Amino acid sequence: MSSDDDFRQRVRSFLARHGPTEGWMRDEHGRPPPDDAPDEVRVARARRCLSLLFDAGLGAISWPQLYGGQGLSNRHQVIFNEEAAGYALPLDMFIIGVGMCAPTVLAHGTEEQRSRHLPPLLRGDEIWCQLFSEPGAGSDLAAVCCRAEQDTGGWVVNGQKVWTSGAHNAAFGMLLARSDPASSRHAGMTMLIVDMSLPGIEIRPLRQMSGVSRFNEVFFDDCLLGPDAALGEVGQGWRTAITTLMNERVSIGTSNPAGYGHPATVLAAEARRRGRIDDPAIADRISQLMIRERITALLGKRVTEALLAGVQPGPEGSLAKLSGTQVSQASASLALEILGSEAVAWDAADALAASWSTVQCSTPGLSIAGGTDEIMRNLLAERVLGLPREPKRPSNDASESVP
Repeated sequence: MSSDDDFRQRVRSFLARHGPTEGWMRDEHGRPPPDDAPDEVRVARARRCLSLLFDAGLGAISWPQLYGGQGLSNRHQVIFNEEAAGYALPLDMFIIGVGMCAPTVLAHGTEEQRSRHLPPLLRGDEIWCQLFSEPGAGSDLAAVCCRAEQDTGGWVVNGQKVWTSGAHNAAFGMLLARSDPASSRHAGMTMLIVDMSLPGIEIRPLRQMSGVSRFNEVFFDDCLLGPDAALGEVGQGWRTAITTLMNERVSIGTSNPAGYGHPATVLAAEARRRGRIDDPAIADRISQLMIRERITALLGKRVTEALLAGVQPGPEGSLAKLSGTQVSQASASLALEILGSEAVAWDAADALAASWSTVQCSTPGLSIAGGTDEIMRNLLAERVLGLPREPKRPSNDASESVP
């Protein structure tokens, strides 16, 4: 048996042992358990999961041991992902930290920052958030206005961020701020590591139409950060942000092809249970969804293989992200058609029934999170197809580009 086979068997044994007892099992149709628990319960459940993984040598698999990882190959991580796909590991609140912030700290951080932040981040001891978007700076990220001014004591931050997922649970955040308003839009930014417990930070939850509050507005009022808070070079925050954005799209694009929707197999089982599987229109849409799921999975594998070959994330991640968004929305829409009136009215005690509607309310946001569909299409048109750049308003910044 090869070392890969040995590792795969170790992963299978771990999941078979802990999956049933920890509540990670999907039902007979492949649906995850309803996730309607309070935030403190979700955090405890996620940390428990990461703790078990690390104790078994399966946490942060491909990360260097120096920073809290297992020191194994990317191939081992792929094997783990393949085996874990059939389970509902409660790790979603760590996606931003492990999938987006940690690679940025590794790429741009000082040795002191890596040693301090990566081990607890990868173990799940500290949740991270990403402080990028503002009311006037979303797709046009270079328009950020949140100010970070250097003084003798460090950095003084003033401004607002919005749509910050998980800020209410985060110990640290990565803040993209304008450090030199006199410079061109891209050259005048710096990335900073923020202790979210500092005075001068106010976090206000935003209620989503699904009924939950998992992202927030964050206000900075003369918040003082230490002199060592800069992540990467001062004035080079745009380059640091690109590293985060590319890893964000890869994280989204290589996740479960069904995304926030329901896998086609689940919808087929539900249609059969309701006597609608013989409806030609329903059967055709389920078939089309299966095909698109397969295509999205193959796109994700293409990105993964590029990473295994040592290629940095590129526009392929944008393609996988766009495809995954479309599949998720098509899946959620089809689910509502299959359920009919039960998609909008159900017994309050039926958590599973409520989850169908929650998914439908959550999927529209995927067209914005991690870069809008329009931005993804522009990236693919320009960087993959070689089409002319979209006309832009006059600017004095010759380096201006879309992330």
